[in-house]
Amino acid sequence: MKPRGRRKPGRVEVAVVDVIVRLLTRMGASVYRAQQYGWAASDPGQPDLTVFLPSLVTEADIHLYVECKAPLGVVSKHQDGFRKHCDRAGIPYVVARSTEDVLDWLHDYGTGHVRRLPDGTLAVTQAALRVGAGRPGGPLPGERNAPRPEALPATLAPQHGTQGPP
Repeated sequence: MKPRGRRKPGRVEVAVVDVIVRLLTRMGASVYRAQQYGWAASDPGQPDLTVFLPSLVTEADIHLYVECKAPLGVVSKHQDGFRKHCDRAGIPYVVARSTEDVLDWLHDYGTGHVRRLPDGTLAVTQAALRVGAGRPGGPLPGERNAPRPEALPATLAPQHGTQGPP
């Protein structure tokens, strides 16, 4: 039976979650999903992803929550309440509609995982990819053996900044 007042995530939102998990895993993060079998298995408002990312600039890991949304998805009142609790506790909370949102946050937070290229795009640093070397995750959009762009929703087609610099 479907939980009352909750809906199954759409195909695009599930695809956003999958690509973001692959991106973070490739950077050495431990990523925990709050969803199971397509239905939210957690309390209302719990973000889709709990992330522990090894810092490249300090000894401590970076802990953050990521709420994944389809491009036109709206944050629920429960999710907004959880975000407010995170703000008060000083825990990073990211609403991500694409990998670009995660890359922007990593760059702005100064984690050392992402750098801005001369043309303004963001790129994952080689150091970040070395931390995640050997971790599962599969190819990212834009990489060799990645899914064909026409097979991905428009927001997940190859984007600048999902690969390390040459």
